[in-house]
Amino acid sequence: WDEYLRSRAYISPAVLFCFNAGVWGYDEWLPTFQRMVQEAPHAPIVVTSYNKCEAIDDSDAIADVEVPITWHWTMEANPFASRSARPSHHDRVLHENAYWQCFGAK
Repeated sequence: WDEYLRSRAYISPAVLFCFNAGVWGYDEWLPTFQRMVQEAPHAPIVVTSYNKCEAIDDSDAIADVEVPITWHWTMEANPFASRSARPSHHDRVLHENAYWQCFGAK
């Protein structure tokens, strides 16, 4: 996001998608979300997750963003999720974009 924001190619987005981002596992996401909310306050941010467990963890992490946000919708099954399952090394079934949630500037 930061590189794109500074580039000549930057166009203010209508919506921001973070596909299977693993927000819960990367500290870099919180400051990135803060900048997204500040620089594109009109754009909703949609975060997808591989499964319900990851979606819950992502939601908990997003709640720690240090700028005011509003939820457009909280974590729920994504009706547009991939129908193709793939195994993981943690004995969990993964589906691309299985869950989604959406937030933005307050």
